[in-house]
Amino acid sequence: MCVEVTHKVLRTDTVLQIMNDLRQNPQFGGSRDAIQAGIEKEIVGTIIMTTYNRKTYRVDEILWDKRPRDTFPTKKGPVTYEDYYQNKYQATLNANQPMLLSNPKPKDIRRGMTDPFIFPPELCQMTGLTEKLRENFQLMKALGDNLHMVSTKCN
Repeated sequence: MCVEVTHKVLRTDTVLQIMNDLRQNPQFGGSRDAIQAGIEKEIVGTIIMTTYNRKTYRVDEILWDKRPRDTFPTKKGPVTYEDYYQNKYQATLNANQPMLLSNPKPKDIRRGMTDPFIFPPELCQMTGLTEKLRENFQLMKALGDNLHMVSTKCN
């Protein structure tokens, strides 16, 4: 018997918190375009986990012009993202946030899910380590001590 243990580093901050922190960063200047470009550089391409169903997705785009009060089609007719998340997950959304887009994975496409997934950043947690966290020797040592197990040969 061979058992493989897999770990994923899950951060406690939401994507919306990170976006708000980056907006305050003086490095991006005061320009809206510069701030959005800086946020995209940090967020697009990262892996997130939704807090309501614990699934992971890759952020492919930030939809700056889409908000939780916008509608999307359902079998019962158009519904706002705000109403959808409130009814399904009892989550009240901040109406002033852009939405995140994740294109379907090949396995999703094979299952017939061809439309992109759209999420509110407020309900998404970041995964992985930032460069600043990777530079922290004590943190990396503690992670290594807890995550690296002695491996044995599987037959």
